[in-house]
Amino acid sequence: MKRYRRQVLLSAAAGSILPQVLPETAAAEQVAISEPSAKVVESFTTAIKDPTSISSQHEQTQYSVLLNRLREYNAWPKTFDTSLEAGVSHALAKIAAEEQTGSPNKLTHNPRLVEPLLGEISSLLDRCLSYRREAADLEIQGVAGGIARIQADALAETDKSILEATAAKYVAHLIAINYPEVAKLFGEFGTPSNRAHSLEASVQAKGNQRVAEVEGRRLGLALGRLKFVYELDRKRLSCQDVLGNAYNFGQRHCRVRKLFESDITAAYRRAIAAALGLSQIFSYTDPQYTAFPWLPDLASRSNPDAGDFLDDFVIWTRNAMRAVALIGENEVEYVEQIFCRMGADSQEIQLGSYFDHIKYVRLRSVAASYILNKDALSSPEKSQATFRLVITRKEELGQPSGIGPQPIIFIPNVRVFGSQNQPEFVEATSLYNMEPRGTWIASLSGKGGTVGPVIFVERKEWVEGFVLYMRVVGVIDTAQNKGGPLTNVLLRN
Repeated sequence: MKRYRRQVLLSAAAGSILPQVLPETAAAEQVAISEPSAKVVESFTTAIKDPTSISSQHEQTQYSVLLNRLREYNAWPKTFDTSLEAGVSHALAKIAAEEQTGSPNKLTHNPRLVEPLLGEISSLLDRCLSYRREAADLEIQGVAGGIARIQADALAETDKSILEATAAKYVAHLIAINYPEVAKLFGEFGTPSNRAHSLEASVQAKGNQRVAEVEGRRLGLALGRLKFVYELDRKRLSCQDVLGNAYNFGQRHCRVRKLFESDITAAYRRAIAAALGLSQIFSYTDPQYTAFPWLPDLASRSNPDAGDFLDDFVIWTRNAMRAVALIGENEVEYVEQIFCRMGADSQEIQLGSYFDHIKYVRLRSVAASYILNKDALSSPEKSQATFRLVITRKEELGQPSGIGPQPIIFIPNVRVFGSQNQPEFVEATSLYNMEPRGTWIASLSGKGGTVGPVIFVERKEWVEGFVLYMRVVGVIDTAQNKGGPLTNVLLRN
């Protein structure tokens, strides 16, 4: 009997766990597995060794499909392409040009209202900072939501294919199919060792059959779960297209942008007026910004995101408020009484010398009383009459002209000096921080309301003049003291 060398070679997919059987023989002979099973093993082994041999074209096709889907979403991130500051740079530049073309007295806001304007600017910029934080969060959420949406739409089939391409099920299936034949081949050799290998192959065949069944069920459950998760994600991500929905990050970002533009443009218009008032009233100009409008530079049109306009604007506002607050710590408030003789219907009043010893002097309120001659004191109609007084500024070269709207003071109730009724001070926004120095023209009404049977009384020579009460604030200018007592400055000694 010839002795044969029989060698059983198992494929890499089968695990190569069985030893080679080498009976003594004069010639070697390879025992092959059945032809159908061999082709399956060969193809699967080749796939494991070189996946691109069966999937390169498929992968390229899938990749092209994904790229096309990504291009379809190319429009969605444009909502976040432009920052809030860059979006308003053109509007702010237009405002600066509009305010610059007008005279200082024709600005949108009254530059005399420095303190109220700075307070409003501060509140507006606080909101702008809040809008910027909210817009940044929405941009992050919107981009993340967009990416998640693309992944949900584009990668669903890919993820499904990845689950289906799990090798464990197919390896177990191959072993379960081919090991019975391996066991049969080992059984043909009656040695104890070969019978043991035959038994081992049979056990592995049954075990891998069970593994293949379990892996099949696990794959089915995984695919079902994947489908459910993707459907759930699509429901959630589809809310990004619903108007008014919290997941519509693009719409929410546009709303924040609209509010930001409204507030920062309003703050900028106020800041142009406030900067002029700071320069003229408080002699303050930020050293970093010495040209109109004395504010931080606007963002560059070529690269609007390169600068930090909003942050610089906030710092400018804080510095300006701090400068005004430091002046306010040394201010005094008092009422200056000025006697004016009435020679005609209108009378010029020179107020420059009354406030030479005060820096940053500003008007707060005004009152007036008229003075009767001795002969008219006993007449009730005259002593109880009430006149009206209008004071306007006379524009003269070299005199302080002030800023803001045309200065005009209207006092509706001017009573006799020394009356039991105290003078009524007129307070108005139009008077706030008005420059009191310079030449003024006072006009007292020709008729006054009175009591008794006489409704009106003619103002004649019995009105000698009037007293003007001007409540002002300012800082005592100690530089004019010239080394003398401080009281000399206040007493004008």
